[in-house]
Amino acid sequence: MERISLRTRSVRAAVVAIACVTLLPFSFGTAGQAEPIRGAGSTFAAPAIAEWSQAYQDARADGGDFISPDWTVDYELVGSLAGVMRLDQTELDFAATDVPINPAELEKHGREQFPIVFGSVAVVANIDGFENGVLRLSGPVLANIYLGKIQSWSDPAIRALNPDAVLPDLKISVLYRKDGSGTTFVFTKYLSAVSADWKKAHGADTLIAWPLGTGAEGTQELIRAVRTSKVRSPMRNMARSSAQDFLLHRCRTRRIVSSGRVLTACVPR
Repeated sequence: MERISLRTRSVRAAVVAIACVTLLPFSFGTAGQAEPIRGAGSTFAAPAIAEWSQAYQDARADGGDFISPDWTVDYELVGSLAGVMRLDQTELDFAATDVPINPAELEKHGREQFPIVFGSVAVVANIDGFENGVLRLSGPVLANIYLGKIQSWSDPAIRALNPDAVLPDLKISVLYRKDGSGTTFVFTKYLSAVSADWKKAHGADTLIAWPLGTGAEGTQELIRAVRTSKVRSPMRNMARSSAQDFLLHRCRTRRIVSSGRVLTACVPR
């Protein structure tokens, strides 16, 4: 389990987009308590939360050397599903989730949610000889890869989208998030929109029984799995930039695009 604990001035991270869920009134602690703000949830949101937390800590310190614990943020990267589930714990102040929570569910538990970041989910591949933005896949082809109907990079359906490319006659090794993830929800919702077969068999959810492939827990582990192996095709969010090749996707207007998402956070009310 990864954790962001900002108690010094040395932490720096890239800004990304996401949303937050919390209980109100939002408690930042008092001088008597001097406890950090505690949160958990989306790994996608972590870089943004880290940077904002550092900015908050710096503002409270106002150039001084003293840092009170209640000026810090302790955020656990446990995934959207686990983060929201942990809101029932009294010590947690907020959760970050990629999947908006139903208004009735928020009202039932006395919580509020609001958007805090915007980002996108991308599919990447690690194939020798391919530069960024060269390999093209359509939505239906991508769904058939994850359904196991297309198993080789030299499949006719992939060749038809890449007529000028020399595709290797190698098996596609599929990767996916095995934890309860908002990235999984967004990606499977997209697959459900472009493939009736995927929608019928699996639908969209934060945690599903993938028909094939190898699971990785968290965004960072997924990226590491791609980096250490060739000719793989995983889905991941774009909160972390790496040297892997981004695939291009064709939307209904036949433009090459990537899919996007808005993330929300939930807070106690």
